[in-house]
Amino acid sequence: MFDVFKKSIRENHNLSWAICGDGSYRPELEDKIAASNLHNRIFLLGKIPRAKLFNLYRVADAFWLMSRSEPFGLVFIEAAYFNLPSLGPNRAGAVAAIAENES
Repeated sequence: MFDVFKKSIRENHNLSWAICGDGSYRPELEDKIAASNLHNRIFLLGKIPRAKLFNLYRVADAFWLMSRSEPFGLVFIEAAYFNLPSLGPNRAGAVAAIAENES
């Protein structure tokens, strides 16, 4: 995902990425962000309280779930409520909630 973003910013200089949540990959992401000098384009927000999460949906242009532990796809339904195109893994809740070329 990080490499995809790096490639995308070459074509779109206004692109930024807000990453919500925490996990075991955070230190690796922090290192990649620092090494690529993207600290002003990629923001690691950590765990977000539910009430504030909806504010992020409101200002987002798209939703991308990288977690492997979303069994029911609820976050995709939330993103759809805010009319966000969504990307997710090809498994469980994501498959049930995302319609190819539609969501």
